[in-house]
Amino acid sequence: MSAKKPPVCELTLKFENGASFTYPLDQLLASLGLIQTPDEIQLSMRRGDVRMDAKLQPKESEYPGITVDAYTSQSGDIYLGNFEFPSEDYPTRISARLYAGCHKYETDEPIAIATHEISDDARVIYRSSKHGDPRKHMHKLVYIDRKLAEPRTWCAAGEDNMPEHVEDESQK
Repeated sequence: MSAKKPPVCELTLKFENGASFTYPLDQLLASLGLIQTPDEIQLSMRRGDVRMDAKLQPKESEYPGITVDAYTSQSGDIYLGNFEFPSEDYPTRISARLYAGCHKYETDEPIAIATHEISDDARVIYRSSKHGDPRKHMHKLVYIDRKLAEPRTWCAAGEDNMPEHVEDESQK
C-alpha cells in the first residue's frame, strides 16, 4: 500500500459583494517567505473570555481533518468537534465527531459520531434511486456513546429547553 498524501490546504476569503479569493497554502507560505510547511494551522476568534479555535495539520495524511475547540480561563480547554476526511476507519465517508466539552469535569473522548458517504459506488447509486424524491428525507443515524452521553429529542433551541447535563435536569 502506497503512502497517502496530505490533502491540499487553501485559504479562501469571501466578501459580501460576491468577490472570493483562494490561496493554496504552499503559495501563501511562499509569499510570506516561508519555506517550511507548519505542523499546525489555527484560526481563532475571541469574544470576551471565550476563544474558539479551528485547527488543522497540513502534513497529516492518515487522519486529516479539522478540529474545533474552545477555551475559557475558568473552564480551560473545551473539546467540541472533529471533522475528518475518509481514513482507514471510514474509507468512503467523512466523519463528524462531537465531544463532551470541558476537560476538567467531562471526558475528552467523543460522545457521538455521524458519517457522510462520499463515494460513487453502487450503494450510493442504489440509495439515490431508491430515495430520489427530495421531499422524502432520509433519516441520518447518529451513534452515541451511552456510557458518556444520553440522547434527548431536539424540540426547541435555547438554554431553558436544553439542559447541558442529565444532572441539570433535576434542578429545574
